[in-house]
Amino acid sequence: MRTDLNPADFVKLETVNPDRLKGAPVEDASGSPIGTVDDVRLSRNGTPSELIVELNDGHEVRVSEAALRFNPNDGYLLTNLDPSQLQQASEQSPEQDRTATPTLDNPYSPPAQPPDSDYRSSGD
Repeated sequence: MRTDLNPADFVKLETVNPDRLKGAPVEDASGSPIGTVDDVRLSRNGTPSELIVELNDGHEVRVSEAALRFNPNDGYLLTNLDPSQLQQASEQSPEQDRTATPTLDNPYSPPAQPPDSDYRSSGD
């Protein structure tokens, strides 16, 4: 778990070269590793629109770019979705067709009150 986070270190995915995202680790808001990026889906203008994340348990889930921020210095992603939301979505997915995995579209919004110094946000 990371404790030395600076919100200014995180950027929206629209500013990131999609090639940098594939294989990047993904962490939840508490700093726990939850998976890695398996694939990047692009919008018409070539920016990331959603990521296919392989969770640590082997399931895959599609996550909207709005629910993720990227740390270009350390090369990892942070999501504001909690592990139970990701797990629930992955369990709804048919194993044989990953394109049918549900999209979690939860715009990134940090809590109203940061709990401590390990507070994470995009700095928006």
